[in-house]
Amino acid sequence: ILDGIGGKTGQGTDIIFSSFASGVIMTFGLPVMLGHFSSPWADSSFYQRAYAIEKKDIWKSFIFGALLFSIVPIASGTIGLAAAGLHLDIPKSQALYTVLVMMGTYLPEWTILLAVFVLIASLTSIIDTQISNASTYIGNDLCNKFNKQEDSVKWTRTGMIITVLLVLAVANFPGMTFFNLWLIYGVARAAFWMPVMLGVINEKYSSERGIFYGIIFSWMLGLPIYIWGQAFNGGPLVTIIGTLLTVFGSGLICLILSRKNKNVVL
Repeated sequence: ILDGIGGKTGQGTDIIFSSFASGVIMTFGLPVMLGHFSSPWADSSFYQRAYAIEKKDIWKSFIFGALLFSIVPIASGTIGLAAAGLHLDIPKSQALYTVLVMMGTYLPEWTILLAVFVLIASLTSIIDTQISNASTYIGNDLCNKFNKQEDSVKWTRTGMIITVLLVLAVANFPGMTFFNLWLIYGVARAAFWMPVMLGVINEKYSSERGIFYGIIFSWMLGLPIYIWGQAFNGGPLVTIIGTLLTVFGSGLICLILSRKNKNVVL
């Protein structure tokens, strides 16, 4: 594990003066960190959990949940360091599956089946949550805004189908890998972080108009720059500029448009 701290090549040890290490930080480390920080603010599944928990238990439930979740990145990161220290020959296209490769190499075969089962279970849970979220937005918000007389169930079902088709289209986009898709999703989600947090801190810092145009700004300007840098070889500098514009641009626009508006709708 200690031999793998600098990565397979050893270039990751010198963080300040190594272009390799700084590139990893700008294209992977920082986007992932900001994406995880934004998750409790932007992911509707966290709000669903909060509503389902007794008020007196919310604080300790989220603290315990965060500590429990931390086992996953710590364990997988440790296995990754071990793989680097052992100089395991893993093709770049399969780097995302380092943990599975390590398990298949040094553990009994049945452990792979267990890991695949856990992955499928977790991904199925995420799919269910996000489709439910989309159905709520479309069946409630859009239906009530554009056609209050029509059956909302019809809108809900249509929204679920559109969501699935859209996700399949993005996943099968030429040149799109699961790794890039995961990073892009994390940064796109981070656009919600600052506007929502500003509204929680003080309602005069956030408004419905500010949140809407702040997120649109991030998605129309920051996110395409990030995608260019991350998925189409734009380079670390382009990637970090896109990340910062996406994460903090929405908050800045929200703050500017909301300073005279004391009403907040989240």
